Amino acid sequence: MFKMNLAVYSILTAFSLLLIFWVVPSQTPPGLGYGLEPSFLPYILSTVMLVCTAWLLIKTLLTKSRQQGPSDLKIESFFQLLKYIPLFFITFPLMTWIGFIPASIIVLSILQYLVGQRNILLIVAISVGGTLLTYALILYGVRMPLP
Repeated sequence: MFKMNLAVYSILTAFSLLLIFWVVPSQTPPGLGYGLEPSFLPYILSTVMLVCTAWLLIKTLLTKSRQQGPSDLKIESFFQLLKYIPLFFITFPLMTWIGFIPASIIVLSILQYLVGQRNILLIVAISVGGTLLTYALILYGVRMPLP
């Protein structure tokens, strides 16, 4: 379990750094001169992700979990996690091409399908409801324009 945790937390920490230093700056447009910058929320979320994964990585390195017995997790579990990463890389370009609402609905629907949800009604309800709620919170709560 120690090796699996170490590998997953290391990759997620590296992915967070990639988001902060490359994906967010290259995929968010410049501000309009009023309100918050469009990159504000992605930077906040990426930073929270970095802090959480770095904390878990440090915690894993400092614990004595190396003395535990073998884990029932296999390397295949790690490769199963990798199937989600391309979806996150296409999210920002998709939002600039077709807009926030359709891109979010598409990405959330694909993500739900990948994790095993097969009820079409539930996929549509969560994708549309979650997207509209997020859009309303960002647009009216934070007053930040979305693509």
